Amino acid sequence: MEGFNVTDKTYVNKVEWGSNSDSQTTTVTRPTTKIEKTAVAETEQDASGAISAYYAAYSVVINPSGANMNPYADTLSLSDTLTLPKGVTAYLDLDNTGLYYYDASKADYKGTELSSTRYTLQYDEQKNVLNLVVPDETACVFVYRYRIECGAAHAPEISNKVRLYGKFESSTSTIIQNQESGASVNKGSLKIYKVDSDDYTNLLSGAEFEIEKYDSQSNPWSLVSDDNHSDGKYISNAKGEVELPKEFVQETLYRLKETKAPSGYSKLSNPIYFVFMKANTTKESTINAMSSVFSAAGVDANEVKFYETTSKDAVMYVPNENTEIVVKKVWENKNGSTLVNPPTDSIKVTVYRQEQQLAKWTVTVIKKYKEWDGQKQKTLGSFDIAKGSAFTIKLLEQTKGQLSEELQGQCIPVVNKWGKVDHYELRYSSISEDVTIVLEYPIQYASEDPSAYEYDKPEAYESISGSREIAETSNGTKLKNVSLTASNKWSVSWSDLPATGTDADGNTFPYYYTVEETVNIPGYKTTYLNNSGIKTGIIYITNQKEDDKITLPETGGTGTYWYTMGGVLLIAGAAFLIYKKHMQKGGKRIW
Repeated sequence: MEGFNVTDKTYVNKVEWGSNSDSQTTTVTRPTTKIEKTAVAETEQDASGAISAYYAAYSVVINPSGANMNPYADTLSLSDTLTLPKGVTAYLDLDNTGLYYYDASKADYKGTELSSTRYTLQYDEQKNVLNLVVPDETACVFVYRYRIECGAAHAPEISNKVRLYGKFESSTSTIIQNQESGASVNKGSLKIYKVDSDDYTNLLSGAEFEIEKYDSQSNPWSLVSDDNHSDGKYISNAKGEVELPKEFVQETLYRLKETKAPSGYSKLSNPIYFVFMKANTTKESTINAMSSVFSAAGVDANEVKFYETTSKDAVMYVPNENTEIVVKKVWENKNGSTLVNPPTDSIKVTVYRQEQQLAKWTVTVIKKYKEWDGQKQKTLGSFDIAKGSAFTIKLLEQTKGQLSEELQGQCIPVVNKWGKVDHYELRYSSISEDVTIVLEYPIQYASEDPSAYEYDKPEAYESISGSREIAETSNGTKLKNVSLTASNKWSVSWSDLPATGTDADGNTFPYYYTVEETVNIPGYKTTYLNNSGIKTGIIYITNQKEDDKITLPETGGTGTYWYTMGGVLLIAGAAFLIYKKHMQKGGKRIW
């Protein structure tokens, strides 16, 4: 497997006959690399052959050996942070994002695509941070790309780092060779994705919007309409996309207001303000040029989204929070494709509620050092980290030689692109309890404190022991053995589940909800997504077909006949080979 560290494991299949035996040895090669990322720069051309868009495309191989990496849950978290030069903008291209089963026989390792019900994706467009949750014990490949608006930069370097489960990381850099575009554009266009706030792959239809334009010289806020939307109402389609006007004026303040939310979701409480910038300008220069407009409109410029004016649509992601608890059943074949004919017409599930706490450990970092009046000590900080996360302390180069105690952490030099040591990282890969790390500096007037800390913040919750009970609706109906059927499209939802409970002392606490299948389906593996405890949202239950253990006879069919005969012939052949070896060695006849 080119590009991966591998390990070989040997399996021996042994057959015994009387005092004789024969065996066959098979060596299986598995990759040991946990995560590997590749990047490539791509372009898109218009009808005239001119470059109309630049992309940074990525492929991340995740857990190619299918190992059990997270002992605390059945999912793995992955974060990807994109670093952009000043003046460069990136848009996540949701239309070209997907998760695939890992296939070592393919050049790009992409096998069958996983259903979006097997993973969740979130994206912070302000910080350019993508968060992905994938199933554990599953070898997979995540592909995605960003459209890059280079601004005035001619060859910007796009860097990003992906971290898996807080322990493993891979970094890449890509140069975008920006060429001068053909025709200039002076009107902006915008594309909206309406998404579930918990999962951006869940695109929402039926949301209604209005767009207003600010003009201090006349009516301050006026409705924006076009020939296709004379009433000024813009509605998200089945793909979660909202068709908007293509004529947004530069350096003009607009606001997007949600007037109706999709069913089961809460409506945005505040409008979203946005501005299209003029060519060869920056966010800072646009804010200066429009300062009087922001002041008159009573809008904080820091709350405004700024977009470049190009021939391509700018992209805005508008998330909505779910107001319901939804349970959905998904049926899959072994290869991940949709199972058309499930083996049953109904399944039963039970919904539970419980008190929860963050699944975390606390790491306290203490610095010991000497001064003229003796030994000193100070606490540098206490950090709550996700269970299973690594913890890294970044140290300056001159500090490294002064550490007398590294507490079993691994101190690694980190070099820059010129090959020189930039800093040192003190890494703790296996933290399984609350710990205190002591950095001891024996030299008087010690160097500076650590420059940074890296770890995964706790996001998952775990049940408080003894708090789990069967959930019930506001009218007292217990949610035990609830039916999911083909007639209700294998989905059920509740909007009246209590959000809080009260303890014996009268204190309120939030409820978190989970679900569990009541009966296992033979021949199918059951997995859950988003089932660590939620207040609202969607829990997916996937039943995936496993290898057939036995084939039952069908009407007029041969049943297990050929499998049985094959087994008999295999045993007979093995026995004959052993007997032949026995006779070649001068042995006596056994029969």
